[in-house]
Amino acid sequence: MSFQQCACHVFAITGYLDDNQMQKVNGLYANYYSSGQVDEGRPRGWSAMNTLATLTAHIRGTTGANATTLPIEIYGGFRPGQLLPEHMWVEYKGWIYDTMPDYDCNGTVANAQTRQLPYLETRPFTERGDEVAHFTSVATVAQLVNIGDASKRKKENIGD
Repeated sequence: MSFQQCACHVFAITGYLDDNQMQKVNGLYANYYSSGQVDEGRPRGWSAMNTLATLTAHIRGTTGANATTLPIEIYGGFRPGQLLPEHMWVEYKGWIYDTMPDYDCNGTVANAQTRQLPYLETRPFTERGDEVAHFTSVATVAQLVNIGDASKRKKENIGD
């Protein structure tokens, strides 16, 4: 496998390092809410921003993701009733980066629109009940490598 098999949440939480790490992150993400924690709908006191921050901290702590001191904004887009984000992306140095399986990491200039609708998302998170949450964290080494690869491709595509 390769980065192109990487889910958006793997990139946004820890960055893609290798297939073993990707599988571990996928498992932790999928099992974050056990069936016993939620009877119906969202638990009392649930918030998108808190979920995003605690999910990220839990997965990074469990996997030992190698954090830097460089700030990064982590985003998650939630549809009504979802406990975990449907799509995740990051903002780093004025650019929005996202990915999905079968795609490379893509970068677009950060603005009000791309913060709500990153490049690979086809349906904006602006319908009734949709929510985009974000918080400031620090980038991981793997995220910076993935972002660097996206930046190199962008320069190659425009002839720089």
